[in-house]
Amino acid sequence: ELPRIESEVPTRMAATHAGRGAYRGPMFDPSAQAVVVDIIRAGIVPSQVCFELLTAVLSESSVRLDHLTMARLSDAEGHVTGVDLSGSKIGGRVDGATLILPDPMGATGVTTVRALRHYLENYGRPKKIIALPMIATPEYLRAVLEEFPDLVVYTARLDRGMSDPEVL
Repeated sequence: ELPRIESEVPTRMAATHAGRGAYRGPMFDPSAQAVVVDIIRAGIVPSQVCFELLTAVLSESSVRLDHLTMARLSDAEGHVTGVDLSGSKIGGRVDGATLILPDPMGATGVTTVRALRHYLENYGRPKKIIALPMIATPEYLRAVLEEFPDLVVYTARLDRGMSDPEVL
């Protein structure tokens, strides 16, 4: 999902095999920018893993880890009325970057939709948005893809256990 370029990179064999000791082919574009969103309400471990893996293949200056705190707001009766994002730490604009949202569980899609709206309304337009729920429900997929049809979603498991028959 990250942008690639065709490149030629000398290998350690270049010293002993002139003209042949090089890798020629696609590689990640070194100018590519990636922003990993750690949604604290959802869980931080998947975001940290993604961040660390991305810094292994892209320049550390090209990868950023944002912290989006999503605390539920409730009324006097305990009904959820919104979300408080005030504790968030976002490193700036996302224009042209690949925005990645790892998440342990994509249940309803409400958290992902709210996070993406926040970024799009306040921090610009990423080139691509990728959601990585480790487990996703059909309800999650419907909600996020209806709101963001260009969203790319990868999941390890589709959980259908609690879905209503009409969802399945």
